[in-house]
Amino acid sequence: MGKILLLCFVTSSLFAQPDSVALQLAQSEREFSKTALLNGIKSAFLTFLGDQSVLFRPYSVNGKEHILAGPETPGFLTWFPTVVEVSASGDLGYTTGPWEYRQEKLTDEPLSYGHFVSVWKKNSEGKWKVILDVGNKYLKQNKREEKLRTKQLSQRQTNKVISANAERDGMLDTDSAFADVAGKKGNSAAFHKFASEDVRVYRNGIFPTQGKKNGLELVKNEKALRCNFYAGQISGTGDLGFTYGPAISTTSHTSNYVRIWRKENEWKLVLDVMIPVSKPK
Repeated sequence: MGKILLLCFVTSSLFAQPDSVALQLAQSEREFSKTALLNGIKSAFLTFLGDQSVLFRPYSVNGKEHILAGPETPGFLTWFPTVVEVSASGDLGYTTGPWEYRQEKLTDEPLSYGHFVSVWKKNSEGKWKVILDVGNKYLKQNKREEKLRTKQLSQRQTNKVISANAERDGMLDTDSAFADVAGKKGNSAAFHKFASEDVRVYRNGIFPTQGKKNGLELVKNEKALRCNFYAGQISGTGDLGFTYGPAISTTSHTSNYVRIWRKENEWKLVLDVMIPVSKPK
């Protein structure tokens, strides 16, 4: 679902020392949320979305064009980051955290809860802009408190010049291999092989899981999916990237997926989102 329908809270240090670039990105996320309160949700999205940003309505669309063409979104959407990770080059990162949506007054009990996932990229002016936004939704009783965790990846030591294009090919090959295993044996087998030890998994109705063991428990009964890659991007240092597209189950049930990848010794899945496509009413 993404932030456009919804709000959030704050929260533990899984990553060692907060890095200044990651903290700057966390501040950009907070300013995004503050702008939504002061100027309205539509204005905030038009301010912080990149020109080629992606939202899912229900399938992927140009976010800025979609928001510009639509009406103002009523109500109060609030959120804040609890996990922030940035590439070594400081040009690509992602944020995630809780959102809450209130319809009439900011003091009202929220009507809905969830977690957002936003991918950010610096534009030609060096400003952070959201290039992809997605999220899940869950009931109030499922929410939990988290503390803020920030991380900037370290420049990998190598005698070879890093080619972002070559790393992008490697990430896409890994993403394709993940999809192949998931399509034949199910997500559990794909997670066993490709997930990072600190992977986060997002599904509707459930607070995001943290860690490979918890992620495997969540996806263990998911059926085989045919994931159709649509697009992806990578950081300038070739150490952080993402892919997205539609995923179709054996029963023709369609979802949108977003996968964020981190280069460890090899490419590992660090965040996985799978949200069913809402059928038109």
